[in-house]
Amino acid sequence: ATEEAEGVETRTCADDSTHVETRIIDVLPHTHALTRHDAVGATCTEAGTIEYWECTTCGELFFDEEGSQQITAYDIAVAATGHAWGAWEVTTPATEEAEGVEARFCANDPTHTETRVIPVATHEHALTKVDAVAPTCTQAGNVEYWVCSGEDGCGRYFSNENATGELDSTELVVVATGHSWGEGVEMPQATCTTKGVRTYACQNDGCGATKTESTPSLGHAWDEGQLTTKPTCMGNGVMTYTCANDPTHTRTEPVDALGHVWDGGEVTTDPTCTAKGVRTLRCTRDETHTRQESVDATGHAWDEGVVTTDPTCTAKGVRTFTCANDPTHTRTEPVGATGHDWGEPTYAWASDLGSVTAKRVCKNDPEHVQTETAKATSQTTKAATCTAKGTKAYTAAFSNAAFGTQTKKVSVAALGHTWGKVTYSWSKDLSACTAKRVCQNDPGHVQKAKAQVSSKVTKKATATTAGVRTYTAAFDAAWAKKQTKSAAIDPTGSPVVKANAHVQGVGWLNKVAADKMVGTVGHSHRLEAFDLTLASAPASGGIEYMSHVQGIGWEKSWSRDGQMSGTSGQSKRVEATRIRLYGNMAKKYDVYYRVHAQNYGWMGWAKNGAKAGTQGKSLRIEAMQVVLVKKGAPAPTAVFKGITQSYSKAFVK
Repeated sequence: ATEEAEGVETRTCADDSTHVETRIIDVLPHTHALTRHDAVGATCTEAGTIEYWECTTCGELFFDEEGSQQITAYDIAVAATGHAWGAWEVTTPATEEAEGVEARFCANDPTHTETRVIPVATHEHALTKVDAVAPTCTQAGNVEYWVCSGEDGCGRYFSNENATGELDSTELVVVATGHSWGEGVEMPQATCTTKGVRTYACQNDGCGATKTESTPSLGHAWDEGQLTTKPTCMGNGVMTYTCANDPTHTRTEPVDALGHVWDGGEVTTDPTCTAKGVRTLRCTRDETHTRQESVDATGHAWDEGVVTTDPTCTAKGVRTFTCANDPTHTRTEPVGATGHDWGEPTYAWASDLGSVTAKRVCKNDPEHVQTETAKATSQTTKAATCTAKGTKAYTAAFSNAAFGTQTKKVSVAALGHTWGKVTYSWSKDLSACTAKRVCQNDPGHVQKAKAQVSSKVTKKATATTAGVRTYTAAFDAAWAKKQTKSAAIDPTGSPVVKANAHVQGVGWLNKVAADKMVGTVGHSHRLEAFDLTLASAPASGGIEYMSHVQGIGWEKSWSRDGQMSGTSGQSKRVEATRIRLYGNMAKKYDVYYRVHAQNYGWMGWAKNGAKAGTQGKSLRIEAMQVVLVKKGAPAPTAVFKGITQSYSKAFVK
């Protein structure tokens, strides 16, 4: 037996060695190895601790160095003192333009300060009266008003000396009256082409201002005009206009030319088959004016034509036509070739059957020959097997429709076996190994061979490290090669879960074995965060976990192997958790866990990633217990390691 696990002792019957009895040796009592921790004083904002002793092996805490009075992490905490504030002192006085500042200091720590704002000071007006001023034609005046002036004046305006009627700067101004102009006198007066000038004088008393404006010119008043030059067929005439305002002012406009009036004309040059003729026309206004028009050519009158060159199989002939209007005019047209008169096609296969050549000869001219070589394609009509012949058909198709598709059938030799790669399969317990190869031509053709298997330990297992056993398979068949395979031997030690916990008002506790208790019970302190690790793990892999956190819900990803789950410094409770193993550890062990929840106490066991705790009830987890159990072994009981279950369900929603 050890401090962590029970031992076993056996006795054997002297009469029959197959009769054996066993009994449990109790776990050895634990001897604490205590380390002293000095007291840490509390400050205004941070908690301190009392002097205490800690066991470096089990993590339990004690009030004395003899280890006679056990305490919890809650018992060693000393609360923060809080601030001791002095009276407020003015550091920046307030003015009429800006706020001031006053401060106070903590008597425990003068570096701790608080400040607050002093409001802006009230303004006292110093008013000066400004008399009213009447406006003129060009200058504005002002009303009677008072203004706050002087060195500390605010510059605001008021309608009385009591500063009760505030005025905007625009309300002080009386707008200028502007000039009052008469009708004015025009001198000099405007003419047809020049402007006149009109002079005005202001009618307001005492002003005496004048101004001048130009008046527009009168413009011309033209009469209906008189034709002073008559127009001709091709020349314009002239119309002259006179101004009624001033007869010396005149202007002219052109009168359009009359244009030609042509007669019917006469043919002055006759047309031919290919050349146009000419028609001449005269103007009836002036016979000296003439113009010419073309007369269309008459065109050819062709006869039926005669064949002047006979056609052949491939060459066209010629037909010649003569014009009846002019026998010197001729034209030609082609006569179509007669075409070939082909004989029956013949076909010749290539020696490798890869192509066929077709041929045909013209009966009209034996020198006219057509040939075409077509590539042959092959198709297996009966597949050859490893032991039997097959049949293949060759087919050639021609692009020339005159040649027919040709087909030839030939036999194909048997394939023989083509063995694929040898594969090897081991039994689950590695006591047997079988070699197998399959014919690539026919997967139904299979050869198998069984091996003689031997094994030996090539690496011994320790308490924390896995060992190795190597298996060797030897075959009688020459085509099967010797094979080896290794299997892991489990470590001889027992794994345990270690845990750290972050507790309300205490902070991070010391790492402990999680099969006892992680957190606090009886202090109403929430568990805010935790981390888990595996110690003495006999296989690869590890442990992972996640939390349901106040105001956040389930974390989006799993934490693993010492990573923190939950929050620190945010005062948020963990309400539920999930824990599971991964890798080879998950194949060899189950992980059981239960929580101490607010209002429920110790709840039932959850297993391998199931939920433990509460959800949707705003209840804190205060502590948890985590246990590893070998696959197939019994689950932990309701009373385990001194902790008793008070509620049967592991999770409540």
